[in-house]
Amino acid sequence: MSAGLKAICTISAIHFFAWLLAAPLVALHARALGAGPSLIGLVVSVFAIVPLAIGVPAGLAVDRWGARRMVLVGTAAMVAATGLMAASSGVSLLLVSQAVAGGGQLLLILGAQTYVAGLGGPEDRDRNFGAFAFSNALGQLLGPPAGGAVSDLVRATWGQDVLGYRAAFAAATLASVVAWDLARRLPEVGVGPAAPPRSAVKEVGRLLRLPPVVTALVASTLVLFAFGIRRAFYPIYVNGVGLSDFELGLLFSAQSLASMAVRPFLPRAVAALGRPPLLVACLVLAALGWGTIPLWSSFWPLALAAAAAGVAVGFSQPVTMVMVANAAPRHERGLALGLRLTANRLGQVVSPVLFGMVTATAGLALAFYGAGAALLLGAGVVGGLSLLGYGREAARGRAGLTGKSPAG
Repeated sequence: MSAGLKAICTISAIHFFAWLLAAPLVALHARALGAGPSLIGLVVSVFAIVPLAIGVPAGLAVDRWGARRMVLVGTAAMVAATGLMAASSGVSLLLVSQAVAGGGQLLLILGAQTYVAGLGGPEDRDRNFGAFAFSNALGQLLGPPAGGAVSDLVRATWGQDVLGYRAAFAAATLASVVAWDLARRLPEVGVGPAAPPRSAVKEVGRLLRLPPVVTALVASTLVLFAFGIRRAFYPIYVNGVGLSDFELGLLFSAQSLASMAVRPFLPRAVAALGRPPLLVACLVLAALGWGTIPLWSSFWPLALAAAAAGVAVGFSQPVTMVMVANAAPRHERGLALGLRLTANRLGQVVSPVLFGMVTATAGLALAFYGAGAALLLGAGVVGGLSLLGYGREAARGRAGLTGKSPAG
């Protein structure tokens, strides 16, 4: 593993540790501050609204100014966001903090993904993105139980829910400072001539004519649309069946552990199946994991369901990153990955608001069933695109494992 890959993986792992230390408690904090289901859905959606607006311009900025600078700006924004969360004693400031976090995380992730894509050639990307995704999952594994433990300890000591959540957010701020400090020393990689100013509309239109990009966008967006319920209402469901904040953190970690466990096998899975069929299988598995949540009310069945969803995410997210990175020319790679993140955030904006309305009118169970149905729909769409030829070029990504040139 190169020094650059080690550095960006370390920064990303610390970032996700910090963010997942805090994120599972946002909905519970909002409820403790007096928010109802619809307002909780709005609080969670705000996290995705800013990225939805800036994703494509940020991609252009990465191509022009470099990935390292975006990582540095993103880590600084996350310090500010988690600090605002720790200071929030009302829903208004919590809303602001989620907007800052959404923008900061987009810049950080977009910069990091573009950085990884610039390390080595196409034949290295499955391995490099697998290592990068593994480090993300490691942070996601350790963060939730740490946040739950801090919250439970402070709440037990002081008897105040809000104070417990704010203590966890303060711990996330400290970890975010560490990630920012490491980003200041991140070595530059793959620096070439700055991309000339260009029309975002024309470039996006051209990218959307690339079959692997279309397939990856559809799969990734539908996964994150369905998984929007995870941040908004999964904590409330788990709390409602009598599990503690620490057990909630362990359930989040079960998904991350499963994701982390399968990611070293990504190149082998791609070589065996091809990318579009692997995405279809992931979407079906995720539907089983999240669509069956209302059937369970004890820890171990919920942990198994979370692990099933984790396997799906463990394969699907790096697969869609590689598909997009391989399809786009080097000078458009940041824009292409920014387009993918914009589509992801669109799903994350719509999902909590929609599921919030469903929950308010029909209860939590129907929201989870709806998420499962959305994932099954995604499996059908991706399979259909593949049969129509939209996945053919993406399947050639296996050529990168045999020394042949991949699509794009």
